[in-house]
Amino acid sequence: MYGSKSSLSSFQSSKFGDDSDDEDISEINRHGFKVKNGVIEDGLNVSIEKNREREGKWLLMLANWNLYSKSKKYQSKLKNRVRKGIPDAIRGKAWMFLRASAEGKLDDKGTTFKKLDEMSCSAEEEEQIEKDLHRQFPDHEMFSTKGSGKQDLYRVLKSWAVYRPEVGYCQGQAPIASLLLMHLTAEDAFWSLVAICDYFIPGYYDIGLTAIQMDGLILESLTGSYCSDVHKLLKATKVESMYYMTDWFMCIFIRTLPWNTVLRVFDLFLSEGVKVWLLCLHIYKSQNLYSLSKKLKKNNADDLFMDAMTFAKRSPEVAKDEDYFIHQVCSCRVTERELTNEFQKQKKKWDKSKGDVRRNYFKRDPEGIYSDVKMPY
Repeated sequence: MYGSKSSLSSFQSSKFGDDSDDEDISEINRHGFKVKNGVIEDGLNVSIEKNREREGKWLLMLANWNLYSKSKKYQSKLKNRVRKGIPDAIRGKAWMFLRASAEGKLDDKGTTFKKLDEMSCSAEEEEQIEKDLHRQFPDHEMFSTKGSGKQDLYRVLKSWAVYRPEVGYCQGQAPIASLLLMHLTAEDAFWSLVAICDYFIPGYYDIGLTAIQMDGLILESLTGSYCSDVHKLLKATKVESMYYMTDWFMCIFIRTLPWNTVLRVFDLFLSEGVKVWLLCLHIYKSQNLYSLSKKLKKNNADDLFMDAMTFAKRSPEVAKDEDYFIHQVCSCRVTERELTNEFQKQKKKWDKSKGDVRRNYFKRDPEGIYSDVKMPY
């Protein structure tokens, strides 16, 4: 588990919480969360021997990253290993490589995390960040009042607000930064957040949320093509995609899925980019429409708005089995051409007064090293 090596004296202040009365957490699961009812339910989904074997393969890949990331012969092997799940012990380091900036601790303007960490953001943003610190995973050992996570989370989010003042801090960044801190140092978590916000989901946190609106329209259209029953149901109950997709996209499903599945989805996201949003189609297909459809026949559609919202936002039961869920997501047969064509179609309808939106579904990192890889969806 990672955390800052700096003094925790400031952590004792009211800004981060007082740990004097915090209860002792005697049992935690392998991800650092407090065990509920004394039962650890998230053991490895493979044998210890198999896990060790996968760790060895990942260490070999990371030691030969140029070969596995740039050679067409080995790219599919890397992609498939990501889809199988990155071993816990390797995950943080693998994320650093997948974001294509393993050594990126200095930008082209000479800015360092150390410099940003010493600077201050606006009083308004600082107040909002401080409020959000206590909302992030209080059951996790890093973010309980005895952990160092709140201090590091404050440093990462404040540094982002200083680094990108034209964008500023957005609440949806806090869960992502928290997840990164569970696997990386504060400095590495910051630069990973920068890579995610500036490249993987550019525009997601801009004023007006134009990029999210565009991706929401694309997904809504694909839902009509691939999950017509769900599409008709949500239309009948007047539930628009932005009502529930915003939280999905801005937080990269961190608040939606079981934790084991969250990690697997995040692995996939860093490997294949926003194409992972197509997992929404599988979420839809996995839901039981019968009860809601039955209510719709008997009641006024307006009265079922909240029922439909609950349906759209809930985590499907199938997501508890992360292997099966990821397999189903990766089996989604929406082609990249279709995805890009849908983007072009929605862009023609786009109100340009809202701002320009750009999206490239083919490149998965700034250097485009996977641009020639044929994905199954």
